[in-house]
Amino acid sequence: NESVITRTWTLVDDCGNETNLVQTINVVDTTAPTFTVPAGTTIECDQDPTDLSITGDVTDEADNCSNGLEA
Repeated sequence: NESVITRTWTLVDDCGNETNLVQTINVVDTTAPTFTVPAGTTIECDQDPTDLSITGDVTDEADNCSNGLEA
């Protein structure tokens, strides 16, 4: 989500004299995403440790620049 925006500003006086100046805007993402991990748990040896319905899944995924995050 990082990008560069270049904006050109123009000013013209009553005599037709013109000045152009360029503004550069750097858009950066320095904020890390956040989420909550499930509590620690104990499972039986015959249970699948990758089964999130047993072990739990992360919640509250959030980021200031992204939507639809999945950990």
